[in-house]
Amino acid sequence: MNDQTNTPAAIPAQAKTVTQTKIEELIEDRKRIDAHIGWLKKHREIIDRLSIAPSLFAMGLDFDRANRSQILEIIKAFPGVWDKNINSSDSTKMDYVRRSSDSEPRIRIWSGELPPTCKLVEEWVDVPPMPATRIKKLVVKCSEPKTETPQELEPA
Repeated sequence: MNDQTNTPAAIPAQAKTVTQTKIEELIEDRKRIDAHIGWLKKHREIIDRLSIAPSLFAMGLDFDRANRSQILEIIKAFPGVWDKNINSSDSTKMDYVRRSSDSEPRIRIWSGELPPTCKLVEEWVDVPPMPATRIKKLVVKCSEPKTETPQELEPA
């Protein structure tokens, strides 16, 4: 304490810089949270009508273990480009992630069912780095749907 002014002693410059950095990070986090809340309020009716409730994960919406009809429902509710990847926890399931802008939260369908036109197959893949290596990896192979019906829209 400063005896004359009864105030804390000056904070060392390095500590102040670290503190200011943390404050700025929290302010940015708050901006992202406020934007996320605004997006959720704007899309409240759409989300509440879905037959599967989302969870919040890493500033995004996660729809966990959706069946095929729920996946189609979510994709129709949030149109756009959806990337498909094999789920890292269960290789018989697929993750669908909607490409989003900075103003939207990430929307993910985690560990969902594969489309009926897709199957998992193992194939050999040549890996080019020196020395050359060949590995076996699990990939998703989809055939074209036999008929074009709105019920079986495929994500991109």
